[in-house]
Amino acid sequence: MEPEYDEHVEAVADLGRAEEAFSRGDYPACRESAGAAMGVDPSLGRAWELLGILDLADGDPMSALGHLEMTVSCNGSFEESEYILDVLRSQQGLLEMDKESILSLMDSIGSHLLQNRSYASAMCLYEGISKKVHDWRVLSTLGFLRREMGMLDGALEMYESALEMEEAPVEVLSDLAIVLIKMGRLEDASGALEECIDAGLQRPHVMNNLGFVREALGDIEGALEAYEETINMDPSYYPALYSKGRILQKMGKDSESRSIMDSALELEGRVYRLEDVTGRDERERTGALHAKELMTPMEEDD
Repeated sequence: MEPEYDEHVEAVADLGRAEEAFSRGDYPACRESAGAAMGVDPSLGRAWELLGILDLADGDPMSALGHLEMTVSCNGSFEESEYILDVLRSQQGLLEMDKESILSLMDSIGSHLLQNRSYASAMCLYEGISKKVHDWRVLSTLGFLRREMGMLDGALEMYESALEMEEAPVEVLSDLAIVLIKMGRLEDASGALEECIDAGLQRPHVMNNLGFVREALGDIEGALEAYEETINMDPSYYPALYSKGRILQKMGKDSESRSIMDSALELEGRVYRLEDVTGRDERERTGALHAKELMTPMEEDD
């Protein structure tokens, strides 16, 4: 093979390692591999982009600006870079920005990335913010991002740290309960959800989650009660309608079940199931349950 081709293959391999490190939050390793890729093949725009995002997370918007400008000069589509560049270029006195202004800028960009489900990049920025400020909101956001990226242990750690702050609202405990459910720690999740409800967090998704946990633990009567409470809060909350109908069907109450199931299907047109508490093989072996709509997306919680 030609030397240039060998070098390109090496650069692509380095970029792959950078991407993998970025996705798991190992930012020093990401920077090293992205730098190596860029050094061998400067046409790899994604390597420049990763370095730019890392610079911004480090609180260095000027270096980020330079790297991201190199990104968009390369072939390819780089929506994150284009957005961040527009924001950076719109700032007056970027070089003279103080710490608080830079943190506000990072938060604004991170929030946009989160809303657009660019979770890895958003997590990088919020990890950077968390090193500079002690705020439950930042930790809760990191909990959400880590959870969405499958980093359940890390998500639990973030939520627990957020809850150590007196100003953290009970909603954070509800989010922590979601992680516990996904980890299969159902007894702990039940306790957390009941604590949320006792604290006044009377929301359909919280009560529905409690119903699911109770059902998974074998407390069918308790689950039915929770699903009925959910429906009392919101008669159009179809996951609870579906769950109640399914339980009634198991109880042999077919006519009542059919009426409720029809109501659920009229509302949504379908019944979907989200994350499994257990894997498919384990579920088929034990008859374990699917979890249904454990929570709404972060941007729809309010």
